[in-house]
Amino acid sequence: MARLAGKRALVTGGSRGIGAAICRHLAAEGASVAINYVASASRAQTLADELNHAAGIEAAFAVQADIQHEAAVDAMVRQVVEQFGGIDILINNAGYESTVSAIDLSVDEWDRVLNINLRGAFLCARTAARFMIAQRTGGVIINNSSIHDSIPRLGLAHYCASKGGLEMLMKTLALEWAEFNIRVLNVSPGAIETEMNREEIAAFGREKFD
Repeated sequence: MARLAGKRALVTGGSRGIGAAICRHLAAEGASVAINYVASASRAQTLADELNHAAGIEAAFAVQADIQHEAAVDAMVRQVVEQFGGIDILINNAGYESTVSAIDLSVDEWDRVLNINLRGAFLCARTAARFMIAQRTGGVIINNSSIHDSIPRLGLAHYCASKGGLEMLMKTLALEWAEFNIRVLNVSPGAIETEMNREEIAAFGREKFD
């Protein structure tokens, strides 16, 4: 029997890269999967169709939301709960990175990175946890963080700050929600080639990443 049969999952930033791989793995293990996207509707729907075809049932759907905005997050999670009858798994995968020296870093770019990587993760976690608590069935919230939650890197002051903040957010939420049987944890990968960082890898030299 699939390990996640009957579980209901939401993956933010799920239409491509690491997010799409997570969606495929969850579905392969039997979970129903909501694929969040911001602008790539066709890509998200194509992935949902792929997962539904593989499962032989309507077990996945695409859901649009910009996780920087509270109302959008609330509507997204409510749609997932209405579609699936509840939520058991949240994967906070959506993220954004840019490289710029701190001396040249604009407030707008600082805000964009922090709003997506930290504020968005908090909004999604809080909203999902409210439903998990009401369900009385517990759940799991997994944040896709980065090795830069503890390792600094030139040109990534804003990104490192967002991931360092995500580390402490995870630990605090895990403490607060343990009594409700909600586990909160981070995964902190190193460099993984995706569409988002392919040009960066090429610029630095592939041998430095392999």
